[in-house]
Amino acid sequence: MDPDWLKVQAPKLVEPEITLPVNWLGVFNQLVSGALRGKVKLDENIIVTPAFVLKEKLDSLDIVEVIMTVEEMFGLDGIPDDAANAISSVGDVVDYICYHRQIRGDRSEWTPNASAPIVQVA
Repeated sequence: MDPDWLKVQAPKLVEPEITLPVNWLGVFNQLVSGALRGKVKLDENIIVTPAFVLKEKLDSLDIVEVIMTVEEMFGLDGIPDDAANAISSVGDVVDYICYHRQIRGDRSEWTPNASAPIVQVA
């Protein structure tokens, strides 16, 4: 069984009472380096934490770009508009990715890109 610190509670936009035994930090680092820093060119001086609110630092076009990149990077078949609108923080995005990887039966270990920066997590 996975240790408790590897489990993340599912966000409000998915079924409650589900825990996600995944490499959450690996998904977080990949998301930050690939979608935020890579695609929308988020300033490198900005420290991104799970609580980082997307709408405070990104305009609506950047947020659409992040959603499209997340769909492509993580093999999601389209994030529904209601779910995309409910996502407000980077942590919400990672929870959504991890949850949907689990329910589709993807049990593979996530290995972050070697070039992904180490990100401070609050």
